[in-house]
Parts: sequence; structure tokens; C-alpha cells
Amino acid sequence: MKFLIRTLFLCAIGGIGPGAGSLQAQPPATPVAVPTPVVAPTSVVTPTPAESPPSAFLTAPRVFCVPALPATFNPQRLEADDPAQWVGLAFDRLLDYDRESRQLRPALAESWQMADDGLSLTVRLRPGVSVHSTPDFTPSRPLTADDVVFSFEKQRAPDHPFHNVGGRRYPGFSDFGLDKRLSKVEAVDARTVRFSFQAADPGFLPLLAQDFAVIVSAEQAAFLSAQGQSERLEILPAGTGPYQIMGRDPEGRLALQAFRRHWRNRPPLPAGAGRSPDSLLLQAIPEPALRYARLANGRCDGASDPDPAELPAIGRDPQVRSLPVPGFQMLLLVFDVTRKPFDDARVRQAIAAIIDRPALVREFLWNAGRVLDAPLPPDAWPAPETPAGSDLLKARERLLEAGQPNGFAADLRILGSVAALLPDTQRLAERLQIQLAQIGVRVRIRTGPPRPMPTASRSSGGEPVLAPSPQLYLLAVAPPTEPLAALSRLLGCPAAREGGGNSGQWCLPAFDAALSAAAAAPAGPAREQALATALDLLARYRPVVPLAAIPRQNLLRSDLPAGLHLP
Repeated sequence: MKFLIRTLFLCAIGGIGPGAGSLQAQPPATPVAVPTPVVAPTSVVTPTPAESPPSAFLTAPRVFCVPALPATFNPQRLEADDPAQWVGLAFDRLLDYDRESRQLRPALAESWQMADDGLSLTVRLRPGVSVHSTPDFTPSRPLTADDVVFSFEKQRAPDHPFHNVGGRRYPGFSDFGLDKRLSKVEAVDARTVRFSFQAADPGFLPLLAQDFAVIVSAEQAAFLSAQGQSERLEILPAGTGPYQIMGRDPEGRLALQAFRRHWRNRPPLPAGAGRSPDSLLLQAIPEPALRYARLANGRCDGASDPDPAELPAIGRDPQVRSLPVPGFQMLLLVFDVTRKPFDDARVRQAIAAIIDRPALVREFLWNAGRVLDAPLPPDAWPAPETPAGSDLLKARERLLEAGQPNGFAADLRILGSVAALLPDTQRLAERLQIQLAQIGVRVRIRTGPPRPMPTASRSSGGEPVLAPSPQLYLLAVAPPTEPLAALSRLLGCPAAREGGGNSGQWCLPAFDAALSAAAAAPAGPAREQALATALDLLARYRPVVPLAAIPRQNLLRSDLPAGLHLP
């Protein structure tokens, strides 16, 4: 369920440059006035709303309605299905990924060089990058190599003084196996960082463009540690992004203020309609219909991720314009391979064969989606021009080969990320239930993840424990933009763990090796051929059935000024 604020940034927010807006720029030595949060006594520290809502500190903000807001402001703590597009507003990474060219491009790093033996990567930082202030901290220097070292070593090294502050989980870092791949991150000089690997690692570079790889302030960490308040780093880490997080209030609103000293020097967002280009207020509204209603009645300036079924009506509304946004969300059916009979690839192939994906797209996405052959969005891998429908004969043959001629019972679990994408999720699950019944697979529709599997066949009192039911997961994901990173987090072995991004826990070392070979190949046809090898393995073993890709869209009020642009 990773689809939110960066979408708005890409399509309707733009950036802030010198002289933008009606607010005065904050001098470097003056902290921004924000409500002071309170530390929550939980394993992962999250902000507690302050008495004064953060919106009180904004001047006529633009209001955007979005499906969800994060539980934590530290991107290093985000799970695979957490909303994460907001990360690009408040934080920067060393690299960005360009969807159009499918190439990495400089961000905080202005250049990089992989060693000939592949055992290290040297990164040269952009000079003069300003760091945000927070209620507790005002930076005295620009970004340096020390900040990069801190941001990665904090996640990598269990003995790092900040590793366990706020909890021990670093989901993205662990899903990509970096706790085992990286051996050291060190500063060569103030603007140069060296990453050292346990073995040659050509697949590391794209990971520098992922959300967990944001750069936060080591100076802030040292300051808070000296004050005995290290846990406050988890509440509001100081980033370098184009917007500065001001806080969150009990109504689910996230307040952001433009950071005028951002290194990109983006042009200002048009003000218009009495709204300030410097202030943003993001309102979490899970229901797509309610987001659209608030947009129509003027309570929101923009809304993200409309219900695909409402798009025809939205297209006829003169008060609203629809703007496509780069990227897709994917609707997937994932097998839990730790439970029989889904540990058998032939059973998974039978399920994939019986599902009529084109019919699902027509019925539930109003042809706004695209049928997929691989769990990659169409801008990363071509979607089929004439996708195949249901194949009853093939499905029955595969079940017969697997020793399941009469089918079996299974749970179909609707995970929360789908409901935010498709309001009619229950009916979609019922349609899948009908299709699977054709081959004797009797599906019980459930909501939410299953309880942990029993660890023994008998309880401590000697009573039998029921065998765990086979599990199918219906989920929606907004995958990383870079295809190798997307496949690695969704289906790679390091992510095949309880709570990892690989929710079905399928692991095939040959698949990971194919991804590594693709990463080592030069960009272009050679890499695409290597990637095709990895996708062939997915088609053979079928750990997941990709149902559809849904293009991202924003809705904006038509009375907003022209000039909204991509950054």
C-alpha cells in the first residue's frame, strides 16, 4: 500500500525555488515553529499529536486528499506495504530513477564509480546541500559524508549506538539483504563516501534510489544523544527534501512547509485562489468516493488515486481535471508457499491458468488497468497486447499432475492495501471465488493476514493442532520504480521472511542469481535479456499471479492556475 504523497508532488506540487511564495524564508539559525511532539512508549516511536495542530502554523495551505498517511516519519522503518510516496517530499536519496529513460540519475550524489573488482562503490556528494531544522535542532553545516555514513551504518551495524533506538526493524534494508551484503560504509573525505561489500555486488547501485536509503542528519543525532533524547530522531529526523514536515494532528492531517534552500532550486508552485504555494496540508481519507466529493465541494484542492469505476463520471465533471502521474499500482494474487499444497508449482500454475484476468480488468477497472504477464508495471516491462483468458483444460491437467484432482479448500485473504485501491474489493474476491470453484478450489474469503502457523502438531496439553489452511493473498503494491529492485523486494530470498516484502515467502536462489546477472549486464538489450531469464523462472514457478497494473492519477480542481508541472 505504497501510494501517496510523492504522487501529489510529481503532478501538482512541483518545487520551491528562491523567492517563491508569500512567506519569508527562514534563516538557517532559526528553528521553524512547530508543535512539540511527545515520544510514544512503543517499540517503534511514532509522533503523538500536539495540543496545537500543525495546520495552525501554515498560511492558507493547499489541501490534498490522499488514501493514507505514514505511521512513522522515518523512512528507514517503512514496511513494504506502507504508504511511502511522501518520502520524496521531505527526504532526498543519493540517486533517483528516471522512469522514461530507465536510468539512474544524480540526486545528492553528483557522481559515482564502482571498483573494477565490484567490491566497493565510491560516491561523490553534491556540495552545499542544506539540512532541515526541527523543533530540537538547527544544523550548523551542510550535508557531508558523515551524514551518509550515519544513515547506512545505523541500519547495518547492530553495535551502532542508534541501531536499536526506536526498534530493531529496518524492513527495506533487510528485504534487500544489505545487512549481509554491506561490510562497511566510510567517509573518505567530507564529500566522498565508500561502500564496501562482502562480495562483488553490481546490484547495489539501484538500491541507493529506494526509500530506505534516504539521508538523514548525523549532526542531529549527535545533538539529541548529548541531550539524552536519542529517541526523538525517530519522531522527526532532519532531511534535505523540498518540503519540511511540520507535524501531524488528530484528524490525520500532515502539514508541510516549503524548504526554500533546497538544492534543486525548483520554480515556485502557482498560488492562485488565495492559497499559499509554500504550505501543504495532506488529509488522509481512505474512501475514494469521499476524496472525490471533498474535491468537488472545494474542501480539497487535489485528490489522489480515484476509484477506476468513477473515472467515466469524473471525465464529464467540468470542475475537475484528471492528470496522469508516472507510475502504476499492481494488483497481485500471492501464494503462501509455506503451506501445502501451494508449495507445489503445479498447483500454483493451475490457479494462474483458471483466472480470467482480462475479464477482471473489464469488470472492476473499467479497462483503466492493464493485464500483466509479469509482476512488473508496464513502464518497466511490456504488458501483453492480447492477454490470455481462462484455460480450464490446462488448470485441470496441472491439478491432476499435482495429485489434487478434486481440488481443495483455501483461504483468500484480502489485505488492507487492496481496499484503499478498489472500494469493491469484496465483490472482486467473490469473482475470484467463482473462477477458482471451476477446478474444485473452494475459497473462503477472509480479511487481514493469517495468524502465525503452529510450531508443533500437538499443543502443550497433547491436544491435536489443526493443520494450517492454504493461504492466498490479494494485495496491491506500488513497487519500487527500478525493476530489479521491485522484483527483489517482492520475490527475492532476503525478503522471504515473516513480515518481509516477500509475503508468500517463496525463495529460489536461481531467481536471485538471475537478478544479479541482470544487474551486472550493461544497460540496454543485454540487461533486458538477463531480466527476461528471471521472468521466465517466475512464469515456470508461479509464486505470484499478476492480475493488473493500474495507472496512477491525480484529480485537481479545474479552477487551479495553469503551470503545474513535473519536477
